[in-house]
Amino acid sequence: MKKENKSNSSNVHVVVNTKGGCGKSTCSSILATLLYLNNPNKKINLFELDDNNETKVDSKYIDSSSLTLKHTETIIDNINFNQLIDPDYISVLDSGGSGDSVIILNKLKEIDMVGNNFYIPINDDMEQFKNLFETVQFIRSFDCSAKITVILNRCITLEKKDVEKQFLVVFGSEELEIKNRLNHLKIDEVCFVPNAPILSILKNHYQISLLDFYLDSIDLVKNIDIYRLEWAKEGKEVFIANNKKYRIGKMAVELIENLEPIKKMLLKA
Repeated sequence: MKKENKSNSSNVHVVVNTKGGCGKSTCSSILATLLYLNNPNKKINLFELDDNNETKVDSKYIDSSSLTLKHTETIIDNINFNQLIDPDYISVLDSGGSGDSVIILNKLKEIDMVGNNFYIPINDDMEQFKNLFETVQFIRSFDCSAKITVILNRCITLEKKDVEKQFLVVFGSEELEIKNRLNHLKIDEVCFVPNAPILSILKNHYQISLLDFYLDSIDLVKNIDIYRLEWAKEGKEVFIANNKKYRIGKMAVELIENLEPIKKMLLKA
């Protein structure tokens, strides 16, 4: 990895990959959540540009907009304007399918909007390195000052040695005679996101943001013994229903705890 060692002051965070189905929306949701936890007094805006997305996620803390690609230019112009006049305005731009990322990157290139934070999520599919390399090259072709982070998504565990075994596409393997390709990438950071079914559950079943559910669950998880005594007084049905809520709440709290390294990394962004 050719580490650039940059610390950008930009409040613009762009999630892209020329490959579809690698978890861009998941990573955008995580980034928006962690950015809020780091900056609770700032405005967090999540823009999802995707012609195929129809899922509406509610949040009291994040201003989320799901728009079609025809709005790309307008959204980018608005983000560009707001980052210049309002230091408390933080934007997360989530690109949709494979072609969507190219459109967004081209729009950034058109107006020389540089020095931003880019995040490229990939899975452990070996075919994805080509897309990772293409995306990094594309960004560097017009934005030499960008801070680029590769997100290894859906990690089975977060132990570094286990992640390296899972992501042979990046770290290689002497035993299997697969070269380490990380050294050929002009990137700044690599971070790990665990395989967490709760993200899909919250988005598609409950239609609530990870951030909102996490904040609602902190006290519940911390004081579960007190809550259970109260639930028991209200009867078996109430107790069982709330116990299910606790299970999901605990998953949300544990996920945020596991994402602490990324949260710390974002403090430097």
